Amino acid sequence: MAILKGRLNYLPELSLLIVSIAYNIIRIMNDFGSIKAPSWFLDMDIPSGSLLLLILLIILKSDARE
Repeated sequence: MAILKGRLNYLPELSLLIVSIAYNIIRIMNDFGSIKAPSWFLDMDIPSGSLLLLILLIILKSDARE
């Protein structure tokens, strides 16, 4: 159980990474013409938002340790 609890500490960062990678894959597939992504989806800036949330998570976790 302790091993699982240690792994769950990285769940927010891992979920942000997965969302950002999935967004980039969908954008690349749209550029190749494999899929047709809606225009509202292409207008979003998911990687920048994910980066901001990741920085905030790191700051909050470092404050919690002190």
